[in-house]
Amino acid sequence: MTGQRWIWSYMVVIAATWASGASARAVNAAAAQEETPLHFLTLGDWGLNGDQQTEVAQALGNVGGIFHPSFLVSVGDNFYDVGVANVTDPLWKTAFDDIYTHPSLNITWYSLLGNHDHEGNISAQVAYTNVDRNRRWHMPSSWYTQVVVLPDGLTTLQFVFIDTVIMSPDFYFNELEGMVADGRRSRSAVDAQLAKRETMRSDADVQLDWIKTTLSSSKADWLVVAGHYPVYSGGSNGNNPDLQDDLKPLLEKYQVDAYLCGHDHELQVLHHNGVKYLVSGAGAKLGKYNPIKQNRFGASTGGFMLQSFNSTTMTINVYDTQSTVLYQEFVPRVRNL
Repeated sequence: MTGQRWIWSYMVVIAATWASGASARAVNAAAAQEETPLHFLTLGDWGLNGDQQTEVAQALGNVGGIFHPSFLVSVGDNFYDVGVANVTDPLWKTAFDDIYTHPSLNITWYSLLGNHDHEGNISAQVAYTNVDRNRRWHMPSSWYTQVVVLPDGLTTLQFVFIDTVIMSPDFYFNELEGMVADGRRSRSAVDAQLAKRETMRSDADVQLDWIKTTLSSSKADWLVVAGHYPVYSGGSNGNNPDLQDDLKPLLEKYQVDAYLCGHDHELQVLHHNGVKYLVSGAGAKLGKYNPIKQNRFGASTGGFMLQSFNSTTMTINVYDTQSTVLYQEFVPRVRNL
């Protein structure tokens, strides 16, 4: 009987402990739902001065007015068709300031470089960060990192902004050669870009070392990488082999939660080996969506994304030009648990 009483007592303790743990988990889940999240917008491929850019900008402002985002992430191709010439280029006004006028968009725009930006003066986009009249644009370097603290005052979110064009020079130059073939670029303009090839390769090596160091040393609770070219895409340009070779293994090794990008002019959500690949390249142009096995969602329509983070969950919302939610996904946190 003594042995039976001990077993019965042990089972009662285990049951009580499990019930207590379940109760604590329920309380924690409820508390997480009540947390004030951090919201930000993701927009790509926008600087065209066209009707679709204006429609997307209006919807962006409408959604911003509801959620009051802390900042916006611009994933490149900020100015068409060949970037900007300098910090006084008229495009700063006509394709940026005059378009994104809603008060909710007077926030920091964390920006990075796309292939069309590389055809212009990329130093000017970096330099504009420190221009007196600028109140939004933030690109302190071609690659950089930023850590933000969520409203709970404890949870951290780290962004790693990178230049994927220099990581994929062959991809970049092949696209330019295609533009020569169809008459969109002159031979001399592309030859001027080709002269930068070796410098780009050297810079790519430096950046890759920096990416490895930055990701490996991150202590953040959430970790997001943003670049221009997609790693995976069911869009017009498709997957990028260079990024699959050099970047994808790092995203997986260091538990990166999401990779934000543009380039393909669709809205896509893709999954692969624990990483969420979010393509938001529909800020001013439309591409053709051809789903691949990694796609969970895709649409060829103008729009953008809103991401929301709390201590336990990342929420992905995809919006069109009518401010309609086309897709929503909840992603549980995996880091520092």
